[in-house]
Amino acid sequence: MNLIVQLKSLAFSFFFGVCFYFIVKACSKFLYSNKKYENLISAFLVSIVSCLIFFIIIKKINNGIIHLYFILSIILGYFVSYKLKIWDIIFKKFKK
Repeated sequence: MNLIVQLKSLAFSFFFGVCFYFIVKACSKFLYSNKKYENLISAFLVSIVSCLIFFIIIKKINNGIIHLYFILSIILGYFVSYKLKIWDIIFKKFKK
């Protein structure tokens, strides 16, 4: 795998971490409900769908080769979104 493909994969993984933060934040009503079965099913569906989307796109970018730093980039993208409170900044305009 050449450097350009690795950089594309790394950038996509970071962007996917940011998108995953938005997905979890948008589905938080279902993910953190009081009903155990609803909580379990929604967490399972969000996990499976997001993993499938990631693997399908990463397969198109670099033939499905996964490295540890791609997963670390997803985690970094998630925590950067969490720390910067991007969700609140984007949707603050709509609350007014």
